[in-house]
Amino acid sequence: MVRYLIGSADDDLLRNLTRRFEGDNGVALHRVLGPPEAPRTLVVETTPEKADGLRAEYGTRVVIEPDDPLTPIEPVEPRNG
Repeated sequence: MVRYLIGSADDDLLRNLTRRFEGDNGVALHRVLGPPEAPRTLVVETTPEKADGLRAEYGTRVVIEPDDPLTPIEPVEPRNG
């Protein structure tokens, strides 16, 4: 299972996906970002195959990206001059 971020400008679509995922054993809904009436991003855990299926089903109406952990960068010293 891989953690994904699912975003869309379509509030109705994200609300419908939230309801759909509540009854889907293949997708674990971890978090809804934004107000319940207008979610902006869903944080889910699923298989890459299931994520690909959602991409194929919804096309450009959604953006589905892996939720990769952030890694710190090395500090950079300011240049003089």
